[in-house]
Amino acid sequence: MQGHIRISSQDLSVMENSWIEACCTASGIALVLYDHIATLPQEIEVVWGRRCNVVILLLYFTRWTIFLWATLQVLLYTPQPTAFGCIGLEVLKRAISILLTAAWAIFSAYRMYSISGGIWALTSVVLMLNLIPIGTDSYFWFFVERYYSVQILGIGQRCGTKFQLSGELLVQSKVLAVSKDRS
Repeated sequence: MQGHIRISSQDLSVMENSWIEACCTASGIALVLYDHIATLPQEIEVVWGRRCNVVILLLYFTRWTIFLWATLQVLLYTPQPTAFGCIGLEVLKRAISILLTAAWAIFSAYRMYSISGGIWALTSVVLMLNLIPIGTDSYFWFFVERYYSVQILGIGQRCGTKFQLSGELLVQSKVLAVSKDRS
């Protein structure tokens, strides 16, 4: 059997999972780019030239942080020649996710402030509950999860992660945040 390569079931599983992840990420990138292009005329008409306030700052911060996320995803799918570059991009991706979660927390608190008629106690509770995922994700991503560079058959150099703790704490914090946001 010349010309045939034997691939272990574990390697095949990694390749399949990487393909699915790449397809989902490419879809997300396409959606972000489409949204930026499609809504730019409306943004120019409605937002540009207005007096700066919290809502406009949140719009710009979220819009351009998401665009930065999409750009970073493209970089993450290019082969990284060094472990330092690979790990640096992974840490930057996590930091961007924390920024987006912070924007979500601020928006939720601002929404509660508006709906409640300016009651700061309710606003503070909503903000604190929305900050829980930032704390748990930061702890998990920067203190529990370990990054390394690995060569994957058929894909090339990619970043990998190792976990030193179960994700149960993170799941509990996400459930709390989602259930709070639904109420």
